[in-house]
Amino acid sequence: MANSLSTIVFSGKSEGRKRGQLSVEDGDHLAMRVGYAAYLSFRRHLTRHVAPHADALIRKLICLPTDKRHALILHDPRYASAWAVALWTVDLERSAWNRLWVDRCRPKYPRRRPPVDLSFGALAMSLSVQVPPGTMTDEQCIWLLHHSVVATMRERFARAKAISFERVKAGDVELQNNLIGRNSLVLKGEVCADGSMQIEITGVASESVLVPYPCWTKQQRKERYQVTETQRCSAITEHLSRHCLSFCWRDGWTTRRGFTPASSHHGPIRKMKVLSANREHFFLFAVEKGWCASACDFAVEVCEDAPWKAIDTLRYALKRLTVRQRN
Repeated sequence: MANSLSTIVFSGKSEGRKRGQLSVEDGDHLAMRVGYAAYLSFRRHLTRHVAPHADALIRKLICLPTDKRHALILHDPRYASAWAVALWTVDLERSAWNRLWVDRCRPKYPRRRPPVDLSFGALAMSLSVQVPPGTMTDEQCIWLLHHSVVATMRERFARAKAISFERVKAGDVELQNNLIGRNSLVLKGEVCADGSMQIEITGVASESVLVPYPCWTKQQRKERYQVTETQRCSAITEHLSRHCLSFCWRDGWTTRRGFTPASSHHGPIRKMKVLSANREHFFLFAVEKGWCASACDFAVEVCEDAPWKAIDTLRYALKRLTVRQRN
């Protein structure tokens, strides 16, 4: 791609506490503070809009064998974007594995979040600033540093995406540090006499890498839910139509083919738990003459004229069945 020049102009005046020329210690501390804030906000934008649910997908990928991981990244754009985010993250954050992926379920810091350990060598950049004679405010320094850091991170993410694509294409799906290299942007900032600021960013165009991932429309989500619910109901109905034990207070235990939801039953088939020691799952649905409660793990069902009666009878039937199996 050819080099492109983009200029960001801040037209308003900066009102803030004036101070003298920043010392080296003050400048380093301010750059670290801005770098941490910019990294967290930029990564939050990536994992919410550019590559939604990236961390969950990365945790799934690193637990898979190499061949399955390669197939997912190669054929699914969601996993490909998540893997690019992973490559970009491990290049900038040394604590990414323990903080975000590996030890997420068993944190070593019980009462606080694990600290972010950034690699400032990867964020090293050259920013030249023209300042008029006089003083410079903290707000002006923060604005220039923030836009410089964000431009650097965006350019590094574009390179991480390209490197990830080439490595996956070659069959390499291992996360490694120091793959992106040094920063190549030319950054020039200027503070005008009236207090406004501007920054010129010269380098390879990288704005296109932040295009949000296409989201489902409301109609598409409704259609997708209806298809999923229809498939779920079909699978449950096939499961319920098996031969099973049926219990009622008048006839006791009998064997018959299980009930299926009536045509008048509206809404999803509910899956619930029995309030007993073993907490067995069961399905509750309407039939032609009442309500049926059918156990999931046992071929047992009961039919009563009210939902609460069906649940209570099923609890008793499962308890009697467990006692018989023990004897």
